[in-house]
Amino acid sequence: APVHCSFSAANVNDVDEGRRLNIEPQATYVFDKGYYDFNWWASLDAQKARFVTRFKSNVQLKVLAQR
Repeated sequence: APVHCSFSAANVNDVDEGRRLNIEPQATYVFDKGYYDFNWWASLDAQKARFVTRFKSNVQLKVLAQR
């Protein structure tokens, strides 16, 4: 069940809102495309958290493994 949900004005950068969260290990965070910050995502991973997002159409991805 969701434990936090946040909506902000259109002129507020979404990633700024996300960075205010206290990251919990083993938790899964779901973000829309406005939360693009690869360094922050690496920080989430380092804190043993998972995240799900929609990628922008122009992002260049390299598939490392498939399950």
